[in-house]
Amino acid sequence: MHGGPKATGRRRRARRTAALAALVLAPWVGRAAPFRVDLDVQPSAIAVGQSAQLRFVVHDRSDAPPPEWPAIEGLDIRPAGQTREHAWRNGQRSEAVIYAFRVAARAPGVYEIAPRSYRIDGTPVPVAPVTLRVLHADSDGGGSDGDSGPPRLRARLSLDRDAYYVQETFAVIIELAHREMNLDARVGLDGLTAGGIEWGRFQELAGSRTRIDGTLYDVRRFRARARGLAPGRHTLAPTLEVAERVRARGRAPVDGMPPMFDDFFGGRVERRPHRVAVEPQTLEIRPLPEEDRPAEFSGAVGRFAFEVEADREETRVGEPVALRMIVEGEGNPDLVRAPPIEAGDAFRVYEPRLVERDIDAARGSGRKVFEAVLVPRAEAVDGIPPIVFAWFDPQAGEYRRVARGPLPLRVLPADEQPGDVVRGAPTPPDPDAAVARDLRYLKPPPTRWRGPAAATGMGRLLQMALDVAPLIAAVALMLAGHRRERLEQDTAFARRVRAPRVARRALREARAAAGAGDGTAFLEACWGAVADYFGNRLNLPPGEVTPGRVLEAVRTAGLATERAAEMRDRFRRWEDWRFGGGDPAEALAEADATLEAVRLFLRESERLRWR
Repeated sequence: MHGGPKATGRRRRARRTAALAALVLAPWVGRAAPFRVDLDVQPSAIAVGQSAQLRFVVHDRSDAPPPEWPAIEGLDIRPAGQTREHAWRNGQRSEAVIYAFRVAARAPGVYEIAPRSYRIDGTPVPVAPVTLRVLHADSDGGGSDGDSGPPRLRARLSLDRDAYYVQETFAVIIELAHREMNLDARVGLDGLTAGGIEWGRFQELAGSRTRIDGTLYDVRRFRARARGLAPGRHTLAPTLEVAERVRARGRAPVDGMPPMFDDFFGGRVERRPHRVAVEPQTLEIRPLPEEDRPAEFSGAVGRFAFEVEADREETRVGEPVALRMIVEGEGNPDLVRAPPIEAGDAFRVYEPRLVERDIDAARGSGRKVFEAVLVPRAEAVDGIPPIVFAWFDPQAGEYRRVARGPLPLRVLPADEQPGDVVRGAPTPPDPDAAVARDLRYLKPPPTRWRGPAAATGMGRLLQMALDVAPLIAAVALMLAGHRRERLEQDTAFARRVRAPRVARRALREARAAAGAGDGTAFLEACWGAVADYFGNRLNLPPGEVTPGRVLEAVRTAGLATERAAEMRDRFRRWEDWRFGGGDPAEALAEADATLEAVRLFLRESERLRWR
């Protein structure tokens, strides 16, 4: 009939196994369900020169191909990356593939964007187009959607002069001002031509807050060193590329989970790209003047100091004298060459060689040391003749010439060889005297031999210390090398180590400003001490260090409430003095108390347990 109890048990186990398999495989069965495609562009209105982000999302089909876009006159569409998302909703597993594109606007107008015929497995898939509105460049300064107030983004390039000389090093500062925006730390730079100008790397400086046309902006500043290579006029018109971090629109949270898990699994923050054009500036590179150019000039441009040293003031004919020539200053020290040595026939001069080079390209300063060897040919030498170094001072617009010397040098006759002069027949040696002289070098025998066990306690400690010293030295060298390697490779660790040092330097600047009666510089230095410390301690970009961020960090780390409240009040007073129309000179009345409060605040912050 049914096979008895054993067969019934097998059928029951088979049904349970099938039910379990259906439960496990249920999330994947949904893959056969129809997929859908979404197309979105954010922001939907931008200005000429700015960018929007185009997202093409295919749900429930992870192997979907990327779309192809038709050529649209006035727009430039380029790929910006591909991501995948996975989520669980009501026990069902869903996935999506997202293709991101950057849409750059070149001309105003209203554009409909849709891919060419999109197919999956040969089947056409309808995709609804999206509309992008592009305004004139002066209609919206920051790509804000519907913001009719002051522009949210502004950029400015500043130079201290509008004309420089060939090989003169000068600073270029770009300021990015933004309001009510959470910008990404990365900033791109496009359109800065390098023809005829040599550019260094841009470095971000400490951020600040300032009022522009009555509106308070957060300002990020970037500085680079540049150098003109050839005469001519140049137009600087760069464009900054920044990304605004905004919460994604229209994304449903994961069922049953708080938003923080939704952020972790799916990400609810997206980056909106913006392009900010910088007002063009014309720069002239002038040739170096031919008039009054010294014969010793070899191309040094800037401000330099020159010194010469000799290793001795007395020598003999034929014996060398080492001459050190030291050049240091600001400008183009990397191109500085050794000055010529005009010593005439009195010396034999060997070609100078570079023995020391310390160049700081970021600051445009450095030091070079050259060494030359001079050999006097005769006794009739009064000294080492003057050595001249010449350079061009672009600030004054004229050549500088410095002579060092003559250096004192007395030349004696050459040494006579011992075998050249015969003073008479030598006296025969006395054999007994020779034996006595030999015996004088013999050491007497010890009175009593002592073994290792007879060593004193201090001697044993000394011997143990000598035995262990190489091991301690090796461990110390290993730890020092490990620390140096970590400082070179771990930027966050290097900044944490540097934080107290830069804060102390800023506090010294604040004390000097208070002594000089400069209230504005005093307040900037006080805030600089706080911003530099926490920017390095928390590894934050300069533009992200704000009073609110600092107070939130120290409260989270466990700073005492009364200390945090005191610093909050001080920050508010600083903001009022700096930006609210108050008189910064009033801060000098409590300069000592302010410096002590900042010092204690930073010292207590250093002792906190940072996560």
